[in-house]
Amino acid sequence: MSVLKNILFPPRCLICAQILPPFSDAVLCAECSLEPYRFGPNRCRICSGPVPEDKAEGQVCAACLMHGSTVPGRAMFRYTGGMREAIHRFKYEDQASYAQGFARLAVEEDPTAFQHAACLVPIPIHKSRLRTRGYNQALLLAQALSRETGIPVADILCRDRATAAQNQLSSHARRENLHGAFGMVKNADSTLQELPAGDLLLVDDIYTSGSTIEEAARTLRPLAGERKIRFCTLALKTAAGGEA
Repeated sequence: MSVLKNILFPPRCLICAQILPPFSDAVLCAECSLEPYRFGPNRCRICSGPVPEDKAEGQVCAACLMHGSTVPGRAMFRYTGGMREAIHRFKYEDQASYAQGFARLAVEEDPTAFQHAACLVPIPIHKSRLRTRGYNQALLLAQALSRETGIPVADILCRDRATAAQNQLSSHARRENLHGAFGMVKNADSTLQELPAGDLLLVDDIYTSGSTIEEAARTLRPLAGERKIRFCTLALKTAAGGEA
């Protein structure tokens, strides 16, 4: 069955969508590279985005200071060019199979991002959006990351109300839009109690202003106890270099 599937639906490069050689386990073709989507060495300790070269590694960037972001984590790549188009296909064009390739790229890019994590917590979408899209890309990504790392998925957040699309809103409007939008699923407390010691790692596709991550973390904190809450996303959308 896997042979037939490989013939009928050959693997494609995540970036350019070019067909890869038969039975290839590669994620990218020979012509595509991750270099255009990588950040330099100086990164913000909150969003992991770039900080000016004259600033020390680990300082908080201007965007996080402006947005009041506090939840630290790692965004793997710049949301630009082919990476942006690939994530768009994954999210909006029914390319759910991209999840495993993205997960492999993320783990290879920075395996330390997953250290000390007790579980992967996907950012939920509202049931109305789930019906329209057919899947939650954050859940698929978390499940794929679990297969790559062995870290369990804890699908303990839910979307209590539908919200306006975030991509056209200002930073302040994003926070207002999401306030109170998340809740905890039934038995979330017992699920967390069964996990080993470690951090709660929120998983999503894109980090923009941090409002989604901040609100999700605010919802989780009453049950998190001594656990740290961090995030991991495929990409970071920045004013400088995020939309090239």
